[in-house]
Amino acid sequence: MERNRSRCYAAFSLVEVVVVLAIIGTIAAIALPRYGFALERYRASSAYDRVVADIERIKRLARATGTSWTIVFDNPGTRYRMYQGEFGDVSDASSMESVSLDDPPYNAEITRVSIAGGDYITFDMYGEPTSSGGIEIQSGRLAYVVSIGN
Repeated sequence: MERNRSRCYAAFSLVEVVVVLAIIGTIAAIALPRYGFALERYRASSAYDRVVADIERIKRLARATGTSWTIVFDNPGTRYRMYQGEFGDVSDASSMESVSLDDPPYNAEITRVSIAGGDYITFDMYGEPTSSGGIEIQSGRLAYVVSIGN
């Protein structure tokens, strides 16, 4: 009994492998910058949405409790704190909440706070801000401005 030793193996040539790798590399080189920009946009937009949602929540809390609530922003920085009471008067320490925009999914920072009167905004018992201004939030190359007005 004799075996046939001339088997035919299916395989790719070196040229085919190099061509496929070149195509994959080209596609990756085009897609990665777009992915990076989309990620920056998502992070900046998420941080903006979080700040706006917290401001709206503080307005509702001020109306619901009939007391003033304050938000203090680090300028520049990555944190802001919210508490019941006027600026500098933390009458109820249990109401204090701190938010860090440096943590995922935001990975953002507060680059500029331009509020009349300082780096804080107080909402009166009717949920109205006592001053106006804006907060600039940046992630990567993108920045959003949260406007607060009277």
